[in-house]
Amino acid sequence: MRTMSPPDPRAGRYPSGRQSWSPGPHAPAAVQAPSASSRGGRRPDKARRSLDWKTLVVSVLLGGVVLVDVALLLVALVPDRVWQTHGYPNGPIPHDLTPIVAAAFYVLPAVIGALCRRWQVALVLATLPAWLDLGLFATAAASRIGPFYLFLDVHAASTVGTLELFGALGALGWLARTVLLMALGRGEWGRR
Repeated sequence: MRTMSPPDPRAGRYPSGRQSWSPGPHAPAAVQAPSASSRGGRRPDKARRSLDWKTLVVSVLLGGVVLVDVALLLVALVPDRVWQTHGYPNGPIPHDLTPIVAAAFYVLPAVIGALCRRWQVALVLATLPAWLDLGLFATAAASRIGPFYLFLDVHAASTVGTLELFGALGALGWLARTVLLMALGRGEWGRR
């Protein structure tokens, strides 16, 4: 078995006579050539700023949609008798807006999923309003109903159903975004 010796830096050739040695892309930093930024060159800051601006806008929009979803679900979880004692016999949402709010329960998790780049984040953020609101409701209702309210058979099924619905809608939103980007030839699929 023949072994190769390291390159001779003075000769620029391997001892066997091959051309000069160059480090691969995964070579340690000491072997790699210095980057443009370390040599005093300019980085492409303009492209980087536009990416950061887009990311910031999408992040703020995503946070706003999650907060609206949390608020709507929290309003839905409050029992009717609580709203009646505060002067809202049919709840705090006007009767004319009830179809829009009902549609928002299905549209908002899908929008959350569509705004996410990764499916894991889409699932977590789409179900986050249900996690927060169900946890808050279980904590507030524990003094009246008991600490195991969400684990009773009837309530456990509706809790799991809510989480599944929000997760499925978030996944469908992410999938719709992915298919749209593939159809337009954008994103990571358009670069191949």
